[in-house]
Amino acid sequence: MKKTLTIAIVTAMTTAPVLAFAQPESNPVNRGIAKRFEKLDADKNGSVSLEELSSSIQHRFSTLDDNQDGRVTRDEVSAHRAAKAEQRADKRAKRDEQRVQKMQQAFEKRDANDDGKLSREEVARMPEKKFARLDADGDGFLTPAELASSRKAKLDRHSKKRDRKRARAEKRANTRFERVDGNQDGAIDGSEIGAHAKQRFEQLDKNADGTLSKAELRRGKKAKKARPEMRKGKKQDRKQKALDKRSARMERKQAMMAERGAKLAEKRAKKAERRAAARAKHQAQSATQG
Repeated sequence: MKKTLTIAIVTAMTTAPVLAFAQPESNPVNRGIAKRFEKLDADKNGSVSLEELSSSIQHRFSTLDDNQDGRVTRDEVSAHRAAKAEQRADKRAKRDEQRVQKMQQAFEKRDANDDGKLSREEVARMPEKKFARLDADGDGFLTPAELASSRKAKLDRHSKKRDRKRARAEKRANTRFERVDGNQDGAIDGSEIGAHAKQRFEQLDKNADGTLSKAELRRGKKAKKARPEMRKGKKQDRKQKALDKRSARMERKQAMMAERGAKLAEKRAKKAERRAAARAKHQAQSATQG
């Protein structure tokens, strides 16, 4: 989900150049970031100044400020987020409609005998496992209803995934909004976002020359990788705790089994003693009678 919160303006403007030069531009995402950096570098001198960054931020800020009062509120941010979400939903709906039409055309093309269903022979190139998964009733044929049901299940999975991503993005966006909203009045003005942009700029500008070079941007990217490493460390800690608990359970189980074995051995020993005593008594009685 595209971040439209005001704090996302600062983050996007200061990290886009980092990503553009710290990673190859072989995929669409990195190519888009590189284009963004070119827009930031207005004078095309290969570096981004604070003025260039501020100019771009103010432009983005004005797009969020619907009533042009010089303040961006949470309501304005929510409205922009909702508008973006609606645009994406419309695009998805159009793509889904086109895909359904293509699926119908492909179905009709493969249905050689026009019986309204596809046999295994008509889709011979389809993997056996996939055919079995799509053939819900197991009759050896694929019907439009079965294909539609499979596609609906896939779309539902994607929808749930989008909802989870949206919730995480919303949480991050709220945290960033509060970070930039210095006086915590529920709105961000130009001075607050400018101050945050300047702070971030100074963090990246290691040599304090008033511009961001490619080397400084690469170092900034490496610094931002610290958070994933922290998350990785926490994940490893959780795994270690789970292993420790499992070890403790195994030790308790082994102790219980050892205790049970000792009691069983003791019981068997007593039983053997009783049998030996009974045999000795029987032998004594036999000797007496003899």
